Amino acid sequence: MGDEFIKVPRMSRIYYKGKFFNYPLTLFNTLHNIGIIQSALILLSYLKAKLQAKMRRDWEAENFEEWVTDRFGRRLYETFFKTYTEKVWGIPCTQIRADWAAQRIQGMSLKRAIINALFGSQNAKSLIK
Repeated sequence: MGDEFIKVPRMSRIYYKGKFFNYPLTLFNTLHNIGIIQSALILLSYLKAKLQAKMRRDWEAENFEEWVTDRFGRRLYETFFKTYTEKVWGIPCTQIRADWAAQRIQGMSLKRAIINALFGSQNAKSLIK
């Protein structure tokens, strides 16, 4: 398209429980909006999922819910992924295949999101970019 192609900056946000969250998520905006206690519960849920994943063998997620919960924890899945995904796609997360989730969310992790939020990164993984 050459000179006809116009690049327009945009801001994406998640509207959740009456508050706007930056997308990609930023640490201080997220902490402010959901609070320290909810953030701690999300972190504990994430750690629990990681521990359970290490203890399991020969198990593979079959649907979006299982895939996201296994990688991010139940609380973060229920807080952001479930409602957003079901609203956008119009079907329950249990009816979306795990391989679709793996392709759509590849390279994202809670650990990487926290590091990017704390120290900044031009290479932060986002479906927006």
